[in-house]
Amino acid sequence: MSSIKHKLEEIAYYSSLINPLIPKKYRICRSFAREAHKYYDFLEESQWWPKEKLKEYQSEKLKKLIRYAFEKAPYYNNLLKQNNLTPDDIRSIEDIKKLPILNKDIIRKHSKKILSSEISDRKACLARTGASTGEPLVFYLDKKANDLAWAAFFRFLCWTGYRWGDKIALFWRTPEELKKHGKWYQNIADWLKASYVINLKHFDAFKMSENHFANYAAELQQYQPDIIRGYPSAIIYFTNYCIENNIKGIQPKAITTTAEPLFKREQKLLENYYKCKVFDHYGCGEVYSVAFECEKHSGLHITAEHVIVEIIDDYGNSLNDGQEGRVILTDLDNLMMPFIRYENGDIGSFRKGSCACGRTLPLMNHVNGRVFGLIRGVNGNVVHGEFFADLLQDIGWYEAYDLTHFEVVQKTIGGFDCNFVCSKIPNKKAIEEFKDRCFQYFGYMNITMNFIDSIPLTPAGKRRNTRSEIDPIRT
Repeated sequence: MSSIKHKLEEIAYYSSLINPLIPKKYRICRSFAREAHKYYDFLEESQWWPKEKLKEYQSEKLKKLIRYAFEKAPYYNNLLKQNNLTPDDIRSIEDIKKLPILNKDIIRKHSKKILSSEISDRKACLARTGASTGEPLVFYLDKKANDLAWAAFFRFLCWTGYRWGDKIALFWRTPEELKKHGKWYQNIADWLKASYVINLKHFDAFKMSENHFANYAAELQQYQPDIIRGYPSAIIYFTNYCIENNIKGIQPKAITTTAEPLFKREQKLLENYYKCKVFDHYGCGEVYSVAFECEKHSGLHITAEHVIVEIIDDYGNSLNDGQEGRVILTDLDNLMMPFIRYENGDIGSFRKGSCACGRTLPLMNHVNGRVFGLIRGVNGNVVHGEFFADLLQDIGWYEAYDLTHFEVVQKTIGGFDCNFVCSKIPNKKAIEEFKDRCFQYFGYMNITMNFIDSIPLTPAGKRRNTRSEIDPIRT
């Protein structure tokens, strides 16, 4: 029996004793511990299944999901009928393409009809996205789906070398609920996590001044985390501070990033400074635990036991390995508010071949941006933030001008604005070189160059290096 399973069983016992002391919203549910360790054991086995068995398992879960949604959720009952379909027409993961795409606008408009008629506080919990690209999406999450997603996350942590009891430093935003109730509430939540859930110390990604960094560095030197986890931007900002101030002695055995793209240059910086590997994790607020990077670092393993991932072009056609397109997700476990063929706005691609680790879970490449983060040229070329990160590296701006952050914003198809945070402003020749390289790739466009003191993060505390305000499908 695994150490994680033992610890989760222990949580179930102790949480029953301390639950009355904790505000209801942050209580540990005994069923979480019981169900999560059951799913964890299952996932430890299923990751090695033959590919055909895994595919059959997905198809069986999909059939059950479609039938349940048809019978219990009015929106899907109407959707199938409008498309001359019955649940019997969806028998495999290939058949899912017969259904139309679900998006945020549809969810907001038909949220009550998407809900299961069996929804209850016992079976579902209210959730919301982080509002990275606008208005947050409010939805319900099946508690069993949440348990399985957490089990998948623990499986991933073990891939990084994590063992139960290891210390985790989390660079993340502080939930508004904790801020609202004050310091005592935060103290209880931190104690609960450290004592019974996970040995975790939280560092607020919204507080990134030099004074905060000095305190963070001192705390981390004393805490000595085994894992550093969080937004890439927050970890990078802090790491640059440590490098500039010759701070040493923080030695995790792994770093895990999520919620934002991690550029190659930044990955190398983290690996060189902390002398450990960086592991990427892909998910979203609406569908947890989509894909994770293992110890072989050959792409991200899709949690196929929990989610179906599709990659499509602007016209809905399926794309092959390596072709970037729109990410479409089907949560196979959220019965209380089914998300079937849900487009979350991300851009991704599948990865060809198998991983040397031997796991049979399908692979996808690192997700590098969002549909509304793509920059389009007048000649039809389209890029995400990695293009500009690589370009700025090639022309030497990071070193020559101490470039720390950049943002490219496109408001019209004929041009874009570039915002840079540098300690020294590039000379005229360097600016012309940057523009010429852009013209070579995009065609001639109006490029405005702005050198500013800081670039604000999104309301969710994330970084968006590229942002587009034009129609992402038709330009």
